[in-house]
Amino acid sequence: MIELIQESIKKSKSGKISGVIYLKLTDHFFPEEGWSDCPIILLNWWCEIFNSGKVGDYYFMDGPFYFKIINEFDSYYLEFFHNKVFLSSYKIDITLFKMSLLYSAKILLKTITINGWNTENDSDIKKLSQTLRYFNH
Repeated sequence: MIELIQESIKKSKSGKISGVIYLKLTDHFFPEEGWSDCPIILLNWWCEIFNSGKVGDYYFMDGPFYFKIINEFDSYYLEFFHNKVFLSSYKIDITLFKMSLLYSAKILLKTITINGWNTENDSDIKKLSQTLRYFNH
């Protein structure tokens, strides 16, 4: 579901962490395969929305793209949007979405730790670490 390519995660001279992160559903990619963005910020936003009830708008930073999680009669759907225009919808297993969200966050934090990166996003790193502890209880 959430694809975070560990080898793509980089830290700029300014301290910004970027990397390839997108959604993959069978043969569909959103916003597109190889999408580069700010994973630490996205994963914090997405974890926060998920923790507050799963349903909501999940934004990307770079570009006017977002997806929604919709719950209809105990079935969950991802709806994709560009410039507030509906593009498509896919039924998902919400447990698999949660697992991919957690896995992506763990991979990101592991990469940051291994590289010893002190960044302008330190508060975001701490927040994501706390969120993971919350998920694991």
